[in-house]
Amino acid sequence: MKVLQIIDSLPNTSGGARFVVNLTKQLLNRNIMCDVLLIDGKKSHFFDELNAIGANVIILDKNQRSRYRVKYAIQISKFMKNYDIVHVHVFPASYLVAFATFFSKHQSVVFTEHSSFNKRAAHRFFRNVERQVYGRFQIIVCLSEQVFAFIRKNLNTSELKLRIIENAVDGDAVSQAVPYSKEVLGFKQDDFLVLMSSRLDPDKRHDVLIESLKLLDDNVKLLFAGDGPTKKELQQLVKDSNLCERVFFLGARQDIFRLMKSVDINILASNFEGLSLAALEAMSAGKPFIASNVEGLDFVVQEARLLFENNPVSAANKIRLLYMDRVWRKNAAEISIQRSKDFDIKRMTDKYIKVYEDILKK
Repeated sequence: MKVLQIIDSLPNTSGGARFVVNLTKQLLNRNIMCDVLLIDGKKSHFFDELNAIGANVIILDKNQRSRYRVKYAIQISKFMKNYDIVHVHVFPASYLVAFATFFSKHQSVVFTEHSSFNKRAAHRFFRNVERQVYGRFQIIVCLSEQVFAFIRKNLNTSELKLRIIENAVDGDAVSQAVPYSKEVLGFKQDDFLVLMSSRLDPDKRHDVLIESLKLLDDNVKLLFAGDGPTKKELQQLVKDSNLCERVFFLGARQDIFRLMKSVDINILASNFEGLSLAALEAMSAGKPFIASNVEGLDFVVQEARLLFENNPVSAANKIRLLYMDRVWRKNAAEISIQRSKDFDIKRMTDKYIKVYEDILKK
């Protein structure tokens, strides 16, 4: 079996990129040929991981501002014919591959929907466009029941085309990571460190966490690992709030598992999620994980005591309780790591291979 995974790019902070890299590793371990095609081949640490396992990466272009070009669809169509299965992720790659099917006539295309909320599918005009695009895929994999329900409600997609395969974490990779001491990271031993690993994006609620610091002791420090379009805005909010000595922007990190194991709490504040890989990784790090009480994250976390509303008071209350109560902090860490074990990457890979095999049988 020959599989081609297609995604627009592999940015340093991206759940979709991490998913593609993880699945590629697993497929190659099963002796299934798996190549990766990128519309934009801008370098990131994910390239190092793919190179380390000998994966073949096909790059159509580099550092292009626009990825909405017909020529990319035509190029993709030429590659598609060399593979048994084409597996596409994320917009705009989904649109390009859907368009490419008109040129290639390839009938074995799988699309994984990573988000429980698709702005285009919820839009009155673009909903019809989305229906046409989704109609070009043989199987649509949903990362959770919430994603499944959203697609059924907004796109009227046949259930025969839908599968639910929950996201999964490479627990071995996280467990093998060696934590830093707080001193190595530049903090004092009694500093209480809270880490959010996520793209700096309008859909994430970094602002809620920044505002929550005003309600917490001075030795509670907030670390943001990631990059993105809202960075300057968030930095200005930190400056305006006089929190420059308590909020730290670490940028995109290759050592994110080490960081997750070095802090006191991992956290994710967001407006919505599909089935967040960053959340699963943080939960498996052996530290408490708390998150916004929103669709997607409520399914992952499940424990109500580890969920907060998207406002500074609610977030501060959850952080304060873990800060003050060592026993609860230990229990919360155990709850988090036990829940993460429900999302095993080997089991996820088995399910994807079954989807591939079912398509080929047809």
